[in-house]
Amino acid sequence: PLTIRSASGATRLHRLAAAKRATLAGGTLSTLAIEGTEDGFQDLVAAGFAPEALGDEGIANVGLGFDVRFAGRAYGTVGVTANGYLVMGGGTSQDVSFQPAAIPSTARPNAILAPFWTDLNDDDIDSSGDVYGVSIAVGGDPGEQFAVVQWTTHVWGDEDAKRTFQVWLFEGVDAATLDYDAATLGQPGEPSVGLQVGAENQNGSSGAGLGTN
Repeated sequence: PLTIRSASGATRLHRLAAAKRATLAGGTLSTLAIEGTEDGFQDLVAAGFAPEALGDEGIANVGLGFDVRFAGRAYGTVGVTANGYLVMGGGTSQDVSFQPAAIPSTARPNAILAPFWTDLNDDDIDSSGDVYGVSIAVGGDPGEQFAVVQWTTHVWGDEDAKRTFQVWLFEGVDAATLDYDAATLGQPGEPSVGLQVGAENQNGSSGAGLGTN
């Protein structure tokens, strides 16, 4: 593939990726153009895309500008929660819970994609000066677009329990990729509530989770 040595008006992420900022429906996003990746976890914050705090038990509905497929349905909006999961199609405060639930379940939230559902802290800046929140990137050519949602956060009440992870969504493809930085892999959620990783359809009739322990 073509190696990117410099990027005019954009940020060079690594030899195969460059990025620039843009504004889409739902808020300010980062536009990420990737030709391919061979370098493992692509940390958006390290590349200059500052996270934005959602607030404790917060949710932000973000328009992607294209449709992704999930559990057989098309969605152009995702609800990004502070507690480590997406609500496909968007959600409200009723879809936000710090307590991870069994998957599947007909109780809200439904239509969820959960890379790291637990009680997470969404402070802007902790006592060490580290910035926490969510970064969102979209990119690619029409017909092959993608979105990346990254949480840069820590377990509630423990600033040393840092967690960084992503969801990758792809235009027109009923599949998603969950990606984790090395320090997050194998780590637990908030001890009193546990951790859930999994996905569930729009009415909670089908899904799979790794459990809440």
